[in-house]
Amino acid sequence: MNKYFNFYMFVKSRKLLIAVPAFLVVAGTFALVRVNTEKETSENENPDVVEEQVKVPVRVALPEEIRGLYWTANTASLPVRRGQLLEFMKDAGFNSVVIDVKFDNGELGFTPIDPALAMHASDSQGIKDLDALLEQLGNEGVYRIARVAVFRDSYFAQANPSIAIARAGGGLWRDKTGAAWIDPSAREAWEY
Repeated sequence: MNKYFNFYMFVKSRKLLIAVPAFLVVAGTFALVRVNTEKETSENENPDVVEEQVKVPVRVALPEEIRGLYWTANTASLPVRRGQLLEFMKDAGFNSVVIDVKFDNGELGFTPIDPALAMHASDSQGIKDLDALLEQLGNEGVYRIARVAVFRDSYFAQANPSIAIARAGGGLWRDKTGAAWIDPSAREAWEY
């Protein structure tokens, strides 16, 4: 019995002799990595650089029954009118709103962030604070629906006459209001 006890103590002591140095090596490695990482991040930090925080949009679940109003971009751009309409919507049981974000003449109904799109923004009827409007509606629990007129677009048709609807004699076909249309079967129109 004493023979087995000595062997057990020997194995136990060997495990201990291996475990302690192994633990110290692993702990030391983690400590060095942490110190080096902290040094690198402090060296790379630039006090002049400000990180932009990305706003997460307020998600409103799709209502079982949609009861909504249509707001023109002009109406949506007036904070006082928006407040009046929101009160009316609450009182009347409306839960959704449709807002023009691209007009049927091709103009954008808001001020875009992308400078390449800025030339398509409406000067007179655009929503200057679209993000604030969408956030306000989301906080009120209003389901937001964007109205985007796609194929009736004079700007895009003039810039891309090869995919616009053309007259038989040449040139852009225009409807009775003078608007040009994009060919709905053109793949470029789908991508646009």
